[in-house]
Amino acid sequence: AVGQSVAEAYQKRLFPRKINIIPNAVADPVILSVKERIAIRSQLCGDPNRPLLISVGRLTEAKGYSDLIDACAILRQSHPEAALIIAGNGTLFRDLLEQIHRLCLQQNVFLLGARSDVPYLLAACDIFVNSSHWEGLPLSVLEAMMAGLPIIATQVGDIPRVIIPGTGLLVPPKQPGQIAAALQNLLDAPTLRKEMGQKAAEHAQTNYNSSAWFDQWISLYESVKQDG
Repeated sequence: AVGQSVAEAYQKRLFPRKINIIPNAVADPVILSVKERIAIRSQLCGDPNRPLLISVGRLTEAKGYSDLIDACAILRQSHPEAALIIAGNGTLFRDLLEQIHRLCLQQNVFLLGARSDVPYLLAACDIFVNSSHWEGLPLSVLEAMMAGLPIIATQVGDIPRVIIPGTGLLVPPKQPGQIAAALQNLLDAPTLRKEMGQKAAEHAQTNYNSSAWFDQWISLYESVKQDG
């Protein structure tokens, strides 16, 4: 299983067999030049100096994007310049677009659809937000940490095990007000935001790099071979 919560979900079905946990690996981050970063930010939200938030995932109920859009409506009161991009496609695309228009957030929230350049988007942004109602171990969170982004995420699945102290802020699911408050906290504290991003990158590079993943698989194969 990719995480403890996934293992627990399947343990009753597979009992008494043991479930080994090997988290997914994350590729090394993209490094952008200052010029490249400005160009991408300009393309995404018009002004490269705007605070730029990002979320990545399928546009489904599980991801809680309606909560995130509501949070942006609240955040606009204190940070009208903040912009959110959401990369991903799914069945709720039209519903979320209607919500954005209903809340007059067309200049604050941008649905990008499916993208093949997510590592570049992560490298160009300031904060990663996960608003999921339920999860296993979301690869997008690990990729954002590897990219050096501070994380704001809901306390579901294995996320609380991944977002260790100093790498981000955890909030309850289905609470747009608390998502907005966490975003405001980080937007108001650029030094803290930078420190969290650095610690997130260090944590991801130590625990979720491809070498660590490979070593865990080799160890599992060797243990199975010995047991056999």
